[in-house]
Amino acid sequence: MRKWAIRRRLQDGRGQSLVEITLFIPILLLLLIGFIEVGVLVNAYIFATDSSRAAARYVSALDPFVTRCQPFGDSTTDPKTGWFDKEFTEDCSDADYLDRAAIVKSWGADLVYDRCQTSNTLNFFYIAGCMAVRNLPKGALDPNPKSIWAANDYAGDDVVVTTIPVKDGAIVPSWDFESKHYVGKHVWSLYGNQPTAAYPSFVDTNFASIIGGYPNAPATGLVVVEVYHAHPQLTKLFAAANGLARSTAVIPDPIPVHTYSVFPLPAIEPK
Repeated sequence: MRKWAIRRRLQDGRGQSLVEITLFIPILLLLLIGFIEVGVLVNAYIFATDSSRAAARYVSALDPFVTRCQPFGDSTTDPKTGWFDKEFTEDCSDADYLDRAAIVKSWGADLVYDRCQTSNTLNFFYIAGCMAVRNLPKGALDPNPKSIWAANDYAGDDVVVTTIPVKDGAIVPSWDFESKHYVGKHVWSLYGNQPTAAYPSFVDTNFASIIGGYPNAPATGLVVVEVYHAHPQLTKLFAAANGLARSTAVIPDPIPVHTYSVFPLPAIEPK
C-alpha cells in the first residue's frame, strides 16, 4: 500500500511538471523571439549609424563648392555606363536635380549600390551618399514607399546630406556667387524621398536650437549625413501583436530607423 502511494505521488509530480513545462514553453518562446527581433533591430540601427558616421567623416575634408548637386550624369537608359556632367548646380532643389533623383530612384537599391562601387566622381554630395550606401548591406536602402502607420506615409529609404555654415549661433542663409563664398545651407537627397513632414530632418527639428545655444561660438561649417531606413520585422512578432490589439499602437512593421552624424566641414566656414 505504501509503495503504491509513493508511486502515485511520483506520477502526479511528473504530470505536474509536464503541465508546468507546457505552460512555460510558449512564454519562453515569446521571450526568445522578442530578444531576436530586438537584437536584429539594434543591429540595423548600428549599421545605419555607422554608415552615416563613415560618410560624414570621409567628406568632412572635402569642398562642396567645387562640385555640384546632381549625383549622376546624362545617361538615363544605362546607369552602368553613364558618366557625370561637370556643370555646377546652384540649387539642390531645382527641377533638374529632382528629375535626376527620380531616375536614381527608379534604378533600385541593388543597381545604385553597384554604381557606387564602380563609379568615380568628385561630386561632394554623391560621394557622401555612396559612402553611406556602401557601408550598408547591398539592397538595404529600399527607395520604394512603405505603408507604416497609414497608407504610403513613408516615402522610401534615403540618404540626406546637408551642408551648414554657422555664424553667431545661427545658420547663414545666403550664397555669395561674386566672391565664390559658400555660405548657404544645402540639402541633398540620394533618392529625393526624404525628409518629409512625417519624418523630418534632424537639422529642421533639433539643430537650430542646439547651435542657437552657443551665439558666441566661432564661425564654423558642418556636414550632416542622415540615413532613413524602414526596417522590416524579422519574426513579425510585434506585427502580430498589432493585429491582436487591433491597433497600430504597439510597434509598426516596418520599423522606421533614422540616424544622423554631424562632422565639421571647414571648406564652408563663413568668413
